Amino acid sequence: LKHVKLLSKKDNDASLKAKTLEELGIKDDVTEVEVMSEEKVSKKIEELIMECVKTILLGKGFEYKVPSRSTTNQLYIPELDRIALKNDKVTVRSFVNTAHVKKTTVT
Repeated sequence: LKHVKLLSKKDNDASLKAKTLEELGIKDDVTEVEVMSEEKVSKKIEELIMECVKTILLGKGFEYKVPSRSTTNQLYIPELDRIALKNDKVTVRSFVNTAHVKKTTVT
């Protein structure tokens, strides 16, 4: 019985280890939530702001891409007990259009 408990504990410990979609062999085009350091988060925010500034200076305005949260655009990953959003359906909201700004602000 001691041996069985030890195997069960090892199995539970292995399942608690963080896994990525790549490790699970999921090739679908989905957005994966990553755990990032403060440094990486700051760098990503800076990149997004710089891209936003460039598009505004080019006269294109600012656009924000939002993935659809409909059930047909979701993928359940049982190994992670998580739902990921597919990148199939994306809504582009332009901040030049006041209706889009209002909708983005509300949602």
